[in-house]
Amino acid sequence: MRGRLIQQFLVSIARLDTAATAAVPGGGYDPDFHEPLPVDDGSLLGSSSRRYHPVDQLHCQLDRRKEWGNPQFTRAGEDVDCDIVVVLHWPELEKLGLLDADRQPLFKAGDKVVELHDVKGNLEERFDDPPGMFVDGISRAGYGLNAFGTPKTNLLYLYCNYDRKGTPERKRT
Repeated sequence: MRGRLIQQFLVSIARLDTAATAAVPGGGYDPDFHEPLPVDDGSLLGSSSRRYHPVDQLHCQLDRRKEWGNPQFTRAGEDVDCDIVVVLHWPELEKLGLLDADRQPLFKAGDKVVELHDVKGNLEERFDDPPGMFVDGISRAGYGLNAFGTPKTNLLYLYCNYDRKGTPERKRT
C-alpha cells in the first residue's frame, strides 16, 4: 500500500506537445527565450503556436498559497512561489501510463491546467485562457514510512501559476 490522496479533486491537464509546437508554420519556438512564437493571424498580437496533447484527467489534492504569488520564507530559505500546487498520486501515474521508459513523469513545465472538478464530476473551476494556469515546476515527494522495505515515490507536486506575461508586477508587501 502506498498511501492515498485526501480531499480529492479531479484535475484536467493538457500536456504541451513540443514536437507539434515546433512544427507550426510561421511559429515554433523563439531561440532566445525558448517560448512558443506567436503566429500571424491578421490580429495585432497573433495567435499562439502552442499545441497540446489530449487532456488527461487525474485525481489530485490541491494547495493554494496563502499569499497568492508572494514568497514564503522558511528555515530552509524561500518556499516555492506559485498560485496553486496540484498534488498527484504516483501509483495513478503508473496505472495511466503517464511515466516514460525511465519512470519519469510525462508532465513538464508549460503544461496547461484546464479545469478542476469535484470527484462527482461537478465543475469547481475553469481557468480562463488567457491568462491560463500553467505548470512552472515539478518535484517528487511522499516517500512514506516503509520501515521494512524500499520506500518509493508516492506523490508528484505540480507548482502552477497564472501566465503573467504582459501584466504589471504585483507589489510585494
